[in-house]
Amino acid sequence: MNIKRFEEFLLESVNDKHIFKAVFVVGGPGSGKSTISKEMFAGTEFRSVDSDKVVEYLFKKHGISMKYDKSKEAEYTRQMDTRNAAMSMTFRNMDKLINGMLPLIVDGTGKHVEKVANQKKALESVGYDCYLLFVNTSLEVAIERDAKRDRSLGEDETTRQWKKVQSNLDKFSNMFDHDGFFIVKGEKNNKDNDRAANKILNAQLKNPIGKWIMSQLKQNHGKYLSDLKAPIPSVEELSHPGRWASASASSASS
Repeated sequence: MNIKRFEEFLLESVNDKHIFKAVFVVGGPGSGKSTISKEMFAGTEFRSVDSDKVVEYLFKKHGISMKYDKSKEAEYTRQMDTRNAAMSMTFRNMDKLINGMLPLIVDGTGKHVEKVANQKKALESVGYDCYLLFVNTSLEVAIERDAKRDRSLGEDETTRQWKKVQSNLDKFSNMFDHDGFFIVKGEKNNKDNDRAANKILNAQLKNPIGKWIMSQLKQNHGKYLSDLKAPIPSVEELSHPGRWASASASSASS
């Protein structure tokens, strides 16, 4: 095995091929989001941000039922409290991944467009290029798959969520540019899915904030966002270098 030079090792994070890429994966319950995204990005540095995995772990650890039933008020409250705790744990881990500028797979149902929009905006503000995979499957397949899951939602809830996600398709398409939005099939070994993955993996970084961060870290031999010597500028500030230089100097002297 070739041994990297020490300088290359120090700068490994900023030289990673897929640095500053975030892929949102949305789809209704039973669409196969986790399975498909895992297959599409197998063997890469992408890290999954998926609260569902933490939820399932905590449910099993504490003996909580995997079946949601609102009529069982005490059990349902316990399920929701544990789910909220799992989401907090997931996003704390996400902060660490972002500090290392690692490529992310952000898993979600896509019921709430505003949530994806806010996460996209936040990631772009620290240098990420964002993409979205809309994992599509029929309602019949979604219901069938949900029934086989340990943590089943049931046919009525699966139908409700599936319809809600489908109604958001155009909104997601408008939120991401032409090169950043992909409709993929919720089935394994699909060539169209492979082509979408290759487009994302081979895309060059576009975000000017990400490019600025990489140049700064290479100059300072930094590996993490926390190693930056100056505050991260906005796209508007980068488009006016004189204004940004003045603001940076003012920040450093205060």
